[in-house]
Amino acid sequence: DIQYYNTGFWILWSISKADTFVSQILLHDVTYADQFPTDSSKVAFAVSLMMYYTATWSQPYLTRVFNTDEVVFDKFLDDFSLKTSDLTHSLKLQHLNHFLRTKLLTWTMLTIGLKLMY
Repeated sequence: DIQYYNTGFWILWSISKADTFVSQILLHDVTYADQFPTDSSKVAFAVSLMMYYTATWSQPYLTRVFNTDEVVFDKFLDDFSLKTSDLTHSLKLQHLNHFLRTKLLTWTMLTIGLKLMY
């Protein structure tokens, strides 16, 4: 149960962290616009702050930056928000599935116990 409680907590944490990350990147973009004049430089900066799953997810964008292919910063942020919401949705379903299986097992055991008692 601890693992699934932590998963539920992580779902809430990840939504908050993803939104905060996007907000901080946008704020940095506005505040230091002269340091990141192109979409590619903005994407490279955002990717440099990513870790774990998001760092792996962002590699195709980083490859485009290194290959000097066009990268659209707004599309990058939209894709990031969509990917984190998809992951969060998947984790919610896993958490709900575990919760329902646990409750069903508890209910079944309780029913069997009552039948044995009477």
